[in-house]
Order: sequence, then structure tokens, then C-alpha cells
Amino acid sequence: MKLYQDRHADPRFLSGKVVAVLGYGNQGSAQAKCLRDSGVTVIVGSRQGESFRIAEEDRMEAMPIPDAVRRADIICLLLPDMAQKEVYEKDVMPHLKKGQALYFSHGFNITYGLIKPPKNVDVIMIAPKVTGCRLREAYLREEGVPALVAIHQDFTGNAKKAVLALASAMRLTKKGVFECTFEQETYANLFAEQAVDLGGVLEVVKAGFDEMVSRGIPPEVAYFECVGVSRMVLDMLEGKGLKSIVYGVSDTASYGALTRGSRIVGESTKKSMGEAFDEIENGQFAKEWLEECSKGGKRFNSLRKKASEHQLEKVGERIRALFKGEIS
Repeated sequence: MKLYQDRHADPRFLSGKVVAVLGYGNQGSAQAKCLRDSGVTVIVGSRQGESFRIAEEDRMEAMPIPDAVRRADIICLLLPDMAQKEVYEKDVMPHLKKGQALYFSHGFNITYGLIKPPKNVDVIMIAPKVTGCRLREAYLREEGVPALVAIHQDFTGNAKKAVLALASAMRLTKKGVFECTFEQETYANLFAEQAVDLGGVLEVVKAGFDEMVSRGIPPEVAYFECVGVSRMVLDMLEGKGLKSIVYGVSDTASYGALTRGSRIVGESTKKSMGEAFDEIENGQFAKEWLEECSKGGKRFNSLRKKASEHQLEKVGERIRALFKGEIS
């Protein structure tokens, strides 16, 4: 994969250009602030409501989405995945002009054909691999965070200049950004969320916690082992690599992990992972998710409620309160 750093970007490319950020949530507000603080002319397109008010409080120039689209050179669609298609068709597409750039931070709507841009605009992506809050915190510390960049359509011939200039303005090229395709980012992101860092981790942690408690281990002890130690291991993996885990823990822990871990994540788990990836790649998951949203998210809300009521959460709340001195 190609890695781009500060030396590859020309921040001057954005001089005189207007960047419209559509959607002022966690990611949208963070990116808008970082771009603005780097001297980029930023406007916020939003419907009247809470996000519009917050944008104005943040000293952003806020306006209706169609007005922002007409004024902008680069249009950042940073709305939730399930809202982008409707907003694009109603408030963006009718006002697009030749040579503008459509910017995304996740490839979902392009990959699955929900948004089909005209051929006379650029289509680019910058996908920070952190939350908006962490992106903003890193920017203020003058640090970079991991990010992917992609070019889906290069009508003007300047798409790469634009994406690298924008990444540089958010200090993402300080460490470096990797180039991929919209499809690769979409598939990798959805799969990791479902099978590894969200779905996988949550289910393994809950299952481990439940097993320990059922065997008579105090819930507080089970919580520390499943949550606290997991966080430490992931920090070691990110900071110093896999080798630091194999050699950086006790020999007993290392031997136990290397001989028992593959029992937990064995062939059946890998088969299930493959099936999950197939559903992402063939569009089945996207179709299911969009149908769930169209029905009001009843099943989704039920699953969220059930997960948040797990004993692990109740024990965690108690422990966090104890550490803060809120209860005795």
C-alpha cells in the first residue's frame, strides 16, 4: 500500500477553496474544526436544529445544505450512513456543479451504489481510523492519527492533490495515510466492527465473564480480568506489536494463550468470520441494515437494550463509581 506523508501534500492547493461539511456530529464537527484551524475556509451545511445551533456556537458559518453545496468546491458528506442517500438526492445532487469534489469518510454509500455521483465531479475519501473526539484531541496536540485515503473518481485530475491537502490540514499526514479503494475501506471497516474489535471483542468478553461468574468467581474479579487486562493487551499490541505480548507477559500466561487461544477462535469461528465477510461483500448486510432502518430500528433498539443490561455493565458501573469515590 502507498503511504503518503507531509512531504507528499501541498496545503496551498486549498487556498481560495471552500469546503462544505454536511453533518455536524462527532466526525463532522471534528473535521470542520481541524480544517478551519488550519486556515481552510469551512462552511457547515445543516438543517435547522440542534446541530445547526452547535455549529454556530462553535463559530462556524452554518447555512441550509443546498446553499452550502452551491458555494463549495469540496462537499464533505459526513452524515450517518443511512441518512446520506436521502440528503444527497434531495439537497446535494440538484445543486452539484462540474468540477466539484464529493468527499466521504466511509465508503458505504458509494460501495453499495446508494449514491451514484455524476461523472463530472471528483469523488474522494479520507477515513480517520479514530472517533471524531480523538481526531480533534490529536490535532490539538499536533499529532497525527491513522487514516485511509481513496479516490473513486478523478474528473479534474486533481483528486489526489485535494485529498492529500485535506489530510494534511487535519495533520493526518504527519505520521502518514495509506491509500486504498472505497470498497476495501468499506469491507474492512464493516468486517472489523462485526467480527473483531466490536462484535468479536464484546462477545468474547461477555462469554468469558459469564463463564467465570458461573464457576464461582466474584463478578468484580471477572470484570478486572476480562476488561482491564484486555485493554492492557490491546495497548501492548498497538504500541509494541504482537511480539510484545508473546514475550512481554509471564511465561505461564504466554504458554496458556498460545495453547488454548486457538481452541476459542478455532475453525468454526473462522468459518463464521468468512460468512460475515461474504455478507458484507455481496451486499446482504447493507440490505439488511437499510431494511432495519426503514422499519424504525425496532430490532436494533431491542438488541442494544439487551446488551446494555448485561451483568458486565452493572458490575462495571459499580466499580467505576467506587474508583471515583462516589459510593462506599
